[in-house]
Amino acid sequence: MMGILSKFFELSPYIEVIIRRIYWGSPMLINLISKHNTHSKGKTTDVITENNAYKNILDYLQKNGVKDGSLLIVHSSAEALKSTGKSPKDLINGLIDLLGPDGTLAMPAFPKYKEEPSGFERINADVSDLVLEYNVEKSIPWTGLLPYKLMKYPGSVRSRHPLNSMVALGPLARPMMEKNLEGERVLPCGVNSSWNFCVENNAKIIALGVDMAHSLTMIHVAEDSYECLWPVVGWYRDRRYTVIDKEFKREVVVRERHPKWAAYYAERTLSKDLKKNKLLASRVIDGILVEVLAAGDLLDFLNARKNTAYPYFMVPLSRKKNGSN
Repeated sequence: MMGILSKFFELSPYIEVIIRRIYWGSPMLINLISKHNTHSKGKTTDVITENNAYKNILDYLQKNGVKDGSLLIVHSSAEALKSTGKSPKDLINGLIDLLGPDGTLAMPAFPKYKEEPSGFERINADVSDLVLEYNVEKSIPWTGLLPYKLMKYPGSVRSRHPLNSMVALGPLARPMMEKNLEGERVLPCGVNSSWNFCVENNAKIIALGVDMAHSLTMIHVAEDSYECLWPVVGWYRDRRYTVIDKEFKREVVVRERHPKWAAYYAERTLSKDLKKNKLLASRVIDGILVEVLAAGDLLDFLNARKNTAYPYFMVPLSRKKNGSN
């Protein structure tokens, strides 16, 4: 069913955005309908036995530029990867072996906040006086089991930024995190972020068992790291956090993209266009969707379309700078 809906949304970004606007404008729909399952359940033409599934996934990654010494960002679903017969630790170790001692493995590790408004309240709640606590070592990520397990590896480093946090292991792990809180009202994917660091260091992004466009945090670098060029006003709101990392403790004010703008994201059009331009490699291996994308190629693609706020559509003209369209 979701495959049919995805194809329908790909017909036009306006179709998807209209439906998103209806969804985000309805408290009942937001509170009662869970996010759709982005795992691929389609049939595959690949003849692969369960015992060889993960080896074939790793081979596919190698064929698409993931190699010894690479900087790799992994979006994943441990549930979708169960069919490989590998434990979360085995899955992580396979990626570490693929990258070798000179490679760096990174994953989104966004902290879960119990006090954070959810559902429809997330759109309209006044969060100006809400101060949430982010413990770098202890706050559990909602982005999956693999990032949580990677946090436990000796030598792994997690970002101190309380939004869009990342965990990494390897030679570039510490350098990518050390400036994440530098600056005023620092943005989660801004110039000092781990995400922008990954762009500047030729990272590959992979999605294992999840849809790349649906999971693609990297698109926000096009907003946050090129803020003066972003054509939409009122894009951000301030948030307050107490950040704790061993002896380090600081209250910080950061900015996040206002959640209302999620209603304007035409992710199926983005996915279609990335494939059409041969930037996104996509294959189903033993029922598991595997996708690969170069971070630099993505940013070049998005920045070339900045005047239309691509891939955001149907933003009211009154919210656009200098009458851009």
